[in-house]
Amino acid sequence: MIDLHVFVKRNGYARFAAVCLGIAVMACSAGAQTVALEPSPTAIPEVGYSQYTGHSYTLGETVFQSIFPKHAPKREWTPLYCNTFFTEGWLEPQIGPPGGPGGSLRQGWVGVPDAFFNRQIVGIYNYARGANGAPNEQTGAFLIESPISRRWDVGFIVPFLDNTQGNGHPATTGFGDVTIENRFMLHETADLTVSLNFNIRTPTGDAAVGDHRTVLIPYLAFYKDLCRGWSIRGAAGIEVPGNGPNSQRFNTLFQSLGIGQTITPHDVRFFGDFTYYVCANFREDLDTSSNAFISITPGIRTHLGRDWFLLFGVDIPVTANAGFRERFNVVLVKGF
Repeated sequence: MIDLHVFVKRNGYARFAAVCLGIAVMACSAGAQTVALEPSPTAIPEVGYSQYTGHSYTLGETVFQSIFPKHAPKREWTPLYCNTFFTEGWLEPQIGPPGGPGGSLRQGWVGVPDAFFNRQIVGIYNYARGANGAPNEQTGAFLIESPISRRWDVGFIVPFLDNTQGNGHPATTGFGDVTIENRFMLHETADLTVSLNFNIRTPTGDAAVGDHRTVLIPYLAFYKDLCRGWSIRGAAGIEVPGNGPNSQRFNTLFQSLGIGQTITPHDVRFFGDFTYYVCANFREDLDTSSNAFISITPGIRTHLGRDWFLLFGVDIPVTANAGFRERFNVVLVKGF
């Protein structure tokens, strides 16, 4: 265990961050080579003008048709690239990319942040058995998320229940901190997505359960389609607290990496898009030089029917410094 911790602390963070950065750089390079071959109708794109459709969109049309794509005129999907980040896609309604040639799907997993855009309402429940003097904790939350253009996706995570008790701690229940998600699409082709994310945790919760904190969370995330239904995905970023107890005001480096396989078609009853996966998470407080925290999360995702999805994952600590023995996660998703 000590050898694993030393290896990750000395090598894992830098190497994984380098992989994420390398994927982003390669995506930008590929985009530059591809887009350079495509003629542009004007030297300086008009506001809201799509060089692929020749149509201009107002802000209202962009937002409405991104949230409610059934009301949008049909149009062909086109890739997005880093080198057109500031000039393309901001005033164009979102259109979902096709499935990758490897057969995997852009669908969320427990244990690793998403890189791609989602249009969904999500119910979340998790229960953690406390360890090292920490109480047991159960949390209920819901998430609503939707793209508002081809470049920007917005979501709100609302933890309406946060309960701690046990291990010598009194039962305490409160409202949690609302998190605002902002996802900006850097690169999206059929088999690769790279996004820049900036989440904001707001101090709406009760301090009695460890909430009422402001945290800025920038991170880079990616998804890569492989073959035979396999895909990999990951994220690397930092949490920067703005307030809260001194014991929680540490800059924290975090990284996630997941691999999984989708093995059934979408329309199989109760087991459509069935995917099994495993994710690894690494965290370390940069200000305290404390031991890194490492956990593994095996999980599954299945389509129940009518765009309802069920996810289950168990977060299992690998290092001994965790505040919980295991965390059980159940997620119910309704796509729209």
